[in-house]
Amino acid sequence: MNKSIDFGILTAVPKEMASYYESCQNSEIRKIGTVEYTVGTLCGKKVALVSVGWGTTCTAAVMTHLIENFEPKGIFFSGTAGGISSMLHQGDVIIG
Repeated sequence: MNKSIDFGILTAVPKEMASYYESCQNSEIRKIGTVEYTVGTLCGKKVALVSVGWGTTCTAAVMTHLIENFEPKGIFFSGTAGGISSMLHQGDVIIG
């Protein structure tokens, strides 16, 4: 099995992943240990989608798991980042 993907996409909660699931083509669920990934194609790139839960510790653990199992070229964290600033609006892109 070729485990290599182009990108990993993580969110804190499953609701934030909904638009990615809808856009992902040829997707399949892969459960590795206790982590469940949706692997498929998004905009012509092979991706692994996963909700990591709340907090930096959980995020770091799942991200490490994703890197070890899929060897992505890059990782994106997508979500609301609630409470950053009232000047931000839904759909804004924030790069840290």
